[in-house]
Amino acid sequence: MARLEKKRKPARSFETPLELLMRDHLRALQVQNYSEFTVRGREGHLWFFLDWLKERGVIHPIEVTRPVLERYQRHLFYYRKTNGDITDPIGLRDRAVLEVIYSTGMRRLEIVRLKLYDLSLDRGLLLVNQGKGSKDRYVPIGARAVAWLRKYIEEARPQFAIEPDDMTVFLTAQGEPFSRDHLTAVVKGRIAAANTGKAGACHLLRHTMATLMHENGADIRHIQAILGHEDIRTTQIYTQVAIRALQQIHAATHPAESNAAPSPTARIAAEREGLLAALAAEEEEDDEEAGS
Repeated sequence: MARLEKKRKPARSFETPLELLMRDHLRALQVQNYSEFTVRGREGHLWFFLDWLKERGVIHPIEVTRPVLERYQRHLFYYRKTNGDITDPIGLRDRAVLEVIYSTGMRRLEIVRLKLYDLSLDRGLLLVNQGKGSKDRYVPIGARAVAWLRKYIEEARPQFAIEPDDMTVFLTAQGEPFSRDHLTAVVKGRIAAANTGKAGACHLLRHTMATLMHENGADIRHIQAILGHEDIRTTQIYTQVAIRALQQIHAATHPAESNAAPSPTARIAAEREGLLAALAAEEEEDDEEAGS
């Protein structure tokens, strides 16, 4: 069967002086070997800005004054309603991405591969199809994340999707599935803009979700199942920190070492230390795979 070529949105023409200047800027980025995704992302944001300017009769570079830029900043700020619902389709998509990762703890590769037919939102479940180790698993998703995901699918995704639609959930402004690096850049930018005092991207949300669930009393085995980890005794990616945690448990429980049972606090702390070490090692492994 012949492979269907994916239709791209027709390229926009550059007409006004500002649009011609943008064209030259994008070409300069390409000459400087910026990635294709960086150039496309920059183009999308600049078109949004230039369209806003054109609506106000601003088409020449000299007309883009400081007051004009401040008005545009206010425009972007008030795009967010007082209750936090986002009206910009890109903003709505990004909010849905953040909510899904934080709720489910899914890996970035699992997020970019997520399909519409993997969603069982009425049941509060997502199917991770062929996740780490080529294994399928269901992960729970919370009500808040479901609400944002539904809103994105109903209101924003149709604005990105192009035919033939391969049913990928999260799409770029060009109607294509994200690459892992592109998703990382988007999430990293949103986290930085939130001024939380923490730097990071997809793995930071995965790490935070696992840590807080454990602090709130979730059993380590349940967290591992959600994250797609193997059992702690057979996982090979644990670092020396995790090994030390196992040594503490061994020393406190093995009959040849001690007759004292470990306190619940010590056991929980050791489990958490092992979990965090596994997540840190997993992040390094993920970066190495993406770079290879």
